[in-house]
Amino acid sequence: MNDRLARNIPLYYVMRALTLPFFWLPILYYYLTAIKGFSVAETTILLGLQEFLLIFLEVPTGVVADKVSRKFSIALGTLIIPLPFVFLPYITTYASALIIFFFRAVGKALVSGADSALLYDTLIDLDRTSEFKKIKTKSVAWMMGVSAAAIFFGGWMGQYGLYQLALSLPLPLYLISFAAILLMVEPESSKKSKEIQEVNYLKHVGKAIKIVVSHRGVLVIAIAFAFLEGLAVNMKWYYPAIFEHLGFGLGLIGTIMSALYLVKSFAYSIGSRLILNSSFKNTLFWVGVIAASWVMSSAYTNSLVTLPALVLILLGSELAVNSAEELIHDGLESGVRATAMSFVNLLSSVAATVMIGLWGVIIDIRSLQSSMFMQGAIFVVIAIMLYNLRNELVKQN
Repeated sequence: MNDRLARNIPLYYVMRALTLPFFWLPILYYYLTAIKGFSVAETTILLGLQEFLLIFLEVPTGVVADKVSRKFSIALGTLIIPLPFVFLPYITTYASALIIFFFRAVGKALVSGADSALLYDTLIDLDRTSEFKKIKTKSVAWMMGVSAAAIFFGGWMGQYGLYQLALSLPLPLYLISFAAILLMVEPESSKKSKEIQEVNYLKHVGKAIKIVVSHRGVLVIAIAFAFLEGLAVNMKWYYPAIFEHLGFGLGLIGTIMSALYLVKSFAYSIGSRLILNSSFKNTLFWVGVIAASWVMSSAYTNSLVTLPALVLILLGSELAVNSAEELIHDGLESGVRATAMSFVNLLSSVAATVMIGLWGVIIDIRSLQSSMFMQGAIFVVIAIMLYNLRNELVKQN
């Protein structure tokens, strides 16, 4: 039995490597605005719909994982995710586009959390839980590598007008991932893990709100974390509008986004190491870097300023998320950390939805530069909140 169960680990690597075959990422914004004729605001609503719907979909999709099986939930989600974009070229109305993005969000919600839980359950049964972080990090590295390659090729497909190919090509890769999931064995300890996950997310949201709100310092850091996480999630949707404004073609956009994804992978890999150094717990520093980079790029929107600014924002957001999360954990007792983080993650989905919505509306009403400045203004406010909190803590000590 253990030999069969041990196969879950290499199969998990296959599944995770093919989780984000982003062939469509560099062309989707252009495709929705230029080909389908949607406004920038309508487009960003579609792109941000997933984060918004995850606020409501976590519970019902969690029931599928909890009451049926983790394996079934992941397999079903993996089948659903690529299918909507296959039909995207054939839609003629905005309402039908909303339906397509809704079903894709359902697929993402079915996979979200259940994949990591299935791995951890496997390691419990194999008595190898100490390897969880190592396997997760290695699997993310594979995922980032495949994603970067897909983004690169997808951009050049768009450059030559092969939009439907870029939208459809993820399907066969997801089918390989689906086959890997079917070959996995459902661990015996899944039932206990499901109960833990249910307690963490479903049953104690009210308690989580009380825990976070009752600690002013934790609340400020949680707000900072929510917007930092929202920024990290939304950056992939910001890039196309910025690069299009700079006059880049789809091929070059795909190439640059692929490089930025590799930078993101680098930031992810070093983040956990840097967080061990107390100097990197200074979330205020990274928030300041992000705010300054957005403001500078809004004032001087050209390749020489904007591209380095985007790299700093990308690095800053990844490192600040790590340091902010560490600060939240430091401010809470161990017995309530998981419960409190469930509420903080909910805040992150709300923040991401608000940020992407404002991004598109301001571009439509004013300009790209105004929208970039708005992003900077958000983090200026967060920097001020963190600065005041730091001063209060210094006085208390």
